[in-house]
Amino acid sequence: MIVRNELSANVEAMAAAVNAREQEFETIFDASPVAIGLLAPEAGHAFARANQALVALLGYPTEEMLGKTAAEIGLWRNPEIRKRFFEALHRDGFGEAEGWLRRRDGSEVLAAITARSVVIDGRQYTIIIARDITEIKWVEKKRLEREHKYRELVESANSIILRWSPHGEITFMNEFGLKFFGYSEEELVGRHVMDTIVPPGETTGKDLRPLMEEICHHPERFELNINENILRNGERVWITWTNKAVLDDCGQVIEVFSIGSDITEQRRNEAELQRYREHLEELVAERTAELRQAMDQLVQSEKLAALGSLVAGVAHELNTPLGNARMVASSLGEHLLEFAAAVESGRLHRSQVDAFLKRGREAVDLLERNTARAADLIDHFKQVAVDQTSMRRRRFDLRQTVEEVLVTLRPQFKRAAHRVELTLPPDLALDSYPGPLEQVIANLISNSLTHGFESIAAGVIRIAAAPIGTTHVQIDYTDNGVGIPEMIQKRIFDPFFTTRMGSGGSGLGLYIVYNLVTGVLGGSIQVHSPPGHGVAFTLTLPRTVVDHSP
Repeated sequence: MIVRNELSANVEAMAAAVNAREQEFETIFDASPVAIGLLAPEAGHAFARANQALVALLGYPTEEMLGKTAAEIGLWRNPEIRKRFFEALHRDGFGEAEGWLRRRDGSEVLAAITARSVVIDGRQYTIIIARDITEIKWVEKKRLEREHKYRELVESANSIILRWSPHGEITFMNEFGLKFFGYSEEELVGRHVMDTIVPPGETTGKDLRPLMEEICHHPERFELNINENILRNGERVWITWTNKAVLDDCGQVIEVFSIGSDITEQRRNEAELQRYREHLEELVAERTAELRQAMDQLVQSEKLAALGSLVAGVAHELNTPLGNARMVASSLGEHLLEFAAAVESGRLHRSQVDAFLKRGREAVDLLERNTARAADLIDHFKQVAVDQTSMRRRRFDLRQTVEEVLVTLRPQFKRAAHRVELTLPPDLALDSYPGPLEQVIANLISNSLTHGFESIAAGVIRIAAAPIGTTHVQIDYTDNGVGIPEMIQKRIFDPFFTTRMGSGGSGLGLYIVYNLVTGVLGGSIQVHSPPGHGVAFTLTLPRTVVDHSP
C-alpha cells in the first residue's frame, strides 16, 4: 500500500514535470519572433502547429492552416523548389531552400526555409523555420547591381583609376590605366607606386618620394595634385590626380582612391604657349618702346609747332610797331638832313628851327610808343615761351596768363570774325605750372578754330573761371561751333585720334591737353557736347598743385 502510494506520487510528479515542459515549450513556441511551424509527416506534411510569427508572415489565420499542406494552401510559387526541398528532407532528415511564398492577400514574400525531423511526445514531426529575406535579397541585388555598374564604369572609363594602400602598394588599377602605363595586372598589383608608375624624381630635379609618402598618409591634403609619372618604357608623362581617402570606422586611412587624367599634351602646349608668350612680350616691349619714342617725338613736334605758331604770331604783331618806328626814324632822318643843309648854307630861319623841333618831338613820341609796344610784345613772348618750353612752377594770375596766350594767338583770329570772351575774376592766383596751362588753352582754341568753326563764319569762344572753395578752381571753356558727335566723345582724348587725318590733323592736340591736365596740373577734364550746341570742356584744377618732378 505504501509502495503503491509512492509510485502514484512519482507518476503524478513525472506527469506534472512533463506538463510543465509542454507548457514551457508552448510558451516559447508561440512567443518566438521566428516563424515556426510543425508538419505531420503521416498526414502528408500538413500543418499541425503554427506560431504567431508564421501566421503573421503568411497572413493565414491558424484555423485555415492546420490540417492542410502547403500545396493545398498554395504557398509555393515554384512547385519544383518544394519538391526538391521535401526530397532532401526525406533523404537526409534535413532540408533547406529559398523560394517565393504566396500570402493570403496575394502578395509574395521571399523566404529562407529550413526543416528537420524531430520526435515530440513519441510522435514524428517536421519542424520548419521560415525567415523573410525579401528586403535582404533586394538590398543584395541592388548591391550587386551597383558593383556591376561600378566595375563596368571603372573598366570602361577613359581615366586611370588607381587604388593603393597607405604604404604605397598598388591594390587595383583599371584596364585603361594598365594599358596606359604598359603593365599587366599581374605585373603591377602588389608593387609600390615608386619605380613603377612614379619616378624617383621629376625631370626638374624635384624628389617625388616625400610627396608620395605625404599623399599616402594625408590624401585629404592632395585632393587635386599634378605630378610627373613614368610609363613602363621609361617615357615621362604628366598626370593630374584626384585623390580620395577611404577611412575605417576609427577614421584611419585604409586606402587611397585616385583618378588620373593624362595632361602631357596640354603641358607641352602650355610650355610652347609660354615660349610664344615670352617672345611676344619681348616684341611688345620693343614695339612699345619704339611707339613711345615716336609718340614723344610727335608730342615734341607738336610743342615745337605750337612754339613756331607763337613766334609767327609775335613776329606778325611786332611788324606794326617796328614798321612804324622805322618809318618815323626814316622821316626824322630826312628832316635832319634838310635842317643840316639849311644850317650849312647860313639860311636857317627861326620858323625852320621851330618846325624841326616840333617834328623831332613828334618822332620821339612815336618812337617811344612803338618801341614800348614792341618791348611789351617781346616780354609776353619771353614769358609764354619760357613757360611753354619748361616745367617751371611759379605763382601766377590766371587772367593775366590767359590774356598773354591770347596775345600770341591774335594773328589766327585776324583771318576770320571769330572772337574770345573772357569771364575771369581778377586776382585769382594759382601756385602751379603756367606753361602747361597755357598750352592747354592754346590747344583748345586751336581745336575750336580747326574743327568747331569749320563751317562757321563768326564763332564765339568763352573762357570763364570761378574758385571752388579755397583749394580748387573750375575753368569752363565753351564754343558755339558744330560740336562733337556723341559716338566719338569717348575717343577724343586718345592719341592719334582725329577727324581730319590727311588734312593736317595730328590727333595729338586733345591727347596732350588730357595728359597735361590730369598729369602735371593734377586736375581733371570733362567734355560735354549736346548736338548742335557746340562743345564745353570743364577743367577742375587745384590752386596749389602737388609737387611735380618734370
